[in-house]
Amino acid sequence: MAGVYSDPELVRASHEAIRAALGEEGLVPQAPAAPPLFSEDFGSFLESIPGAMFWLGVANPEKGISGMPHA
Repeated sequence: MAGVYSDPELVRASHEAIRAALGEEGLVPQAPAAPPLFSEDFGSFLESIPGAMFWLGVANPEKGISGMPHA
């Protein structure tokens, strides 16, 4: 399976829109390390066209909710 490599220019181009929608604290430029058993087929698409993968927040510490995508 192909690895996921986000195009740096596309990632940088998205920062302004993310900040406008979610505020400065809504953008965390460095994603956490993926868990050891994580795989993603999105890399196969990136072999054909430039793209970027974003981690979306799925946690609410105040409510005791933590998680990863697909969890």
